Amino acid sequence: MTPRILVTAPTLDPAGQRLLDGAGVETYHAKPDEELERVVAKWEPHGIISRTRALPEAVIGAGMNLQAIVKHGAGVNNIDLAAASDRGIPVFSTPGANSLAVAEYTIALMFAVVRHIPRFDRDVRAGSWDRPGDGRQLAGMNLGLVGYGRIARRVARVAGCIGMRVAAYDPFVDRDAARRAGVEMCGSLDELLAHADMLSLHCPAERGAPPLIDAARIALLPRGAFVVNTARGELIDEDALAAALEN
Repeated sequence: MTPRILVTAPTLDPAGQRLLDGAGVETYHAKPDEELERVVAKWEPHGIISRTRALPEAVIGAGMNLQAIVKHGAGVNNIDLAAASDRGIPVFSTPGANSLAVAEYTIALMFAVVRHIPRFDRDVRAGSWDRPGDGRQLAGMNLGLVGYGRIARRVARVAGCIGMRVAAYDPFVDRDAARRAGVEMCGSLDELLAHADMLSLHCPAERGAPPLIDAARIALLPRGAFVVNTARGELIDEDALAAALEN
């Protein structure tokens, strides 16, 4: 029987697709509007390559042939790990696979918010261009990184070249190595927040845990600080953040 792989995204990088084709694997790319439970039940894949779509128990248990699930990325919070474990289905992740892309996106978002690029884009499309001149420069800002893994280290390297002062909080990394890279390691998250003109999140979210950045911690940020989150939405109390922005 030819192995069948379900990809929960419309496309796959050409290099990855060539590897699968070369291995004699049959692939199916789920369309955004397709119900994955029905696809798994009908197509009976032996493996699933997961991107961002949820894989609950109903999907994992819909087929009889499923032998492995692979997450394209580090976080597996979109996958019901208990359901997979109960069925003896291993779940793999690929930390670092897209670290460069996420780091570049993080830096791009920083430029976008301090230079008001989305607003200017809307104004130009509407035929307006008043150039209020209220943008800020990243150079000279204090960048606070929550987490100092692969992505954060890449962000820190670029931010340092831009002229930002970089600090991080991560209790699980070598502080001396970070300092040698020009990154100041803070002793606590609260210490980091108190000096962060730009806060960027690069840490996992624990399933069921309360938001890491809650109202009390948002209040520690300097007035006018920016927050960029390319990690997990659950890390921030969004209601508290919205209230802080309005006030």
